[in-house]
Amino acid sequence: MSEINNYYQSIIDKVNKLIEEKQYDEAIFLLEDELNTPYIPIDFQTVMEDLLITANADKNYFSGLNLVEKLNRKQLIDAIVSNNKLNSSALYLFFERYQNKIDEEELLIFENHFVNRKIDNEEKTSLFEAMAFQKINNNFRYYNNNLKEEFDINPIETKIFEQIPLYIETKDIINSLASKEPSLLNFCFNILLAIYKYYFPLIPNYDPKDLAHSICNYMLSTLQGKSVDKNEVTDLIKKLLHINLTI
Repeated sequence: MSEINNYYQSIIDKVNKLIEEKQYDEAIFLLEDELNTPYIPIDFQTVMEDLLITANADKNYFSGLNLVEKLNRKQLIDAIVSNNKLNSSALYLFFERYQNKIDEEELLIFENHFVNRKIDNEEKTSLFEAMAFQKINNNFRYYNNNLKEEFDINPIETKIFEQIPLYIETKDIINSLASKEPSLLNFCFNILLAIYKYYFPLIPNYDPKDLAHSICNYMLSTLQGKSVDKNEVTDLIKKLLHINLTI
């Protein structure tokens, strides 16, 4: 490994240790300082950008946990969705305390979140993923704001993203296509996930190869300042990017 590679690997190792020790401010400062310098090898830049996202997310999560740890059961479940936004700290603490004791009234509260048309699909799918992880076996009604349609879902039975063969196949194709542009990889994966969340609980009716190529070409064309080929997928990507920038 070259001297420059050794340097950046040492930075990454130090940041990982800081995150492990929950010294988030120091980790964030170190990453931002390095990312503001020119000529970072692209592979290390991608890793450090991912670490910065992780450090900020962990910092916000544990800060939020401190704010909710003194709440009682009723206050905690009321805090899970506040102002139509999911409070992941409140949700985590609720499941930690009451995972095997959730009553019918509380399940109904969760269902009310799923059918609430003011709550964004992103928040709803994040809530559902958490419930699937906790293996909560219950049938819920779910309203997809994008499709304007109601569905029946169950955290045990309804497949989510990484459990769907077409999702995995598309992700593998993207990984192959973007192997020479690693900085694009996470952006492409995030768009793929956003597309699946857009249709959830339905599975997008796209050929995996067409979907993967459209996503990669969109990101590469955007990066290079070229015009994007217009098709159903790229139109949806533009819509999703607009939604994410405005919510």
